[in-house]
Amino acid sequence: GESTLVLHLFSAAGDEHSAKGSLSGGELQVSSRREADDVLVVTARLPFKPVWGWDVFFNGDKMTLSVRKPPAVSKDRPLKGLTICLDPGHNPGPGVVGPTRLEEREINWVLADRVRIALEKEGARVVMTRRRPSSKAELRERVAKAIASGSDLFVSIHNNSAPNGKNPYDRYGTETYYYSPSALVLAEAVQAGLVKDARLKDRGVHFGNLHVLRNPDVPSVLVEAAYIVLPEQESLLRDKEFQDSFASCLVAGIKIFVLQEAKVYNSGTSF
Repeated sequence: GESTLVLHLFSAAGDEHSAKGSLSGGELQVSSRREADDVLVVTARLPFKPVWGWDVFFNGDKMTLSVRKPPAVSKDRPLKGLTICLDPGHNPGPGVVGPTRLEEREINWVLADRVRIALEKEGARVVMTRRRPSSKAELRERVAKAIASGSDLFVSIHNNSAPNGKNPYDRYGTETYYYSPSALVLAEAVQAGLVKDARLKDRGVHFGNLHVLRNPDVPSVLVEAAYIVLPEQESLLRDKEFQDSFASCLVAGIKIFVLQEAKVYNSGTSF
């Protein structure tokens, strides 16, 4: 299959142009056209599908488009060899606090650590943006760590509260956010995995203009596990059995995405 990336460059100089080149697996085609006086549209047709991640950067007046191909994974152990960045949301400071004083930043770290253990059992390499519950990482540092580590996926783990004036009992449950269109499939797979635990009401998948998700180079999602402000869900978050179930359901969702989007091979074959 083929993929197409379309970039709109504003206040960019340049004329209509087309070029072809070869990549492993086929031909690359790049063209540009002037859509308006200050808008240049660049289209890249790629000989593989899907696009796993991409980035654009400039060196002086030279633009470079970097595109990531899907990884090759084993059908039997699809997460083996992948690098997955886990982000326990929030820095030291309570953030949202539950009725019995459970702090969101604390339980976010606990859940992320449970997910880390489950992923490592599947053969994945896990990078944590915060190594300890008390450690601190700015938003830009979290994204930079995912990029620097060559992560294949980024998952930020949070817990929810209700806005002022809203009834939390009308809103309880779990939801997943994405920003980049290429991460929508990951968000849908993760949400489908999480709601296999019947204790998590399905609040769906949503677009979120969130700093940690605005990184198209790594498919990235943010999970709101439960509503920590509700007594029943705070109690659930304290329960180790639920924590382990959350981790296994999240890993199951990641597996769904990888098997659907990566280049899958049977055991005994290689690329």
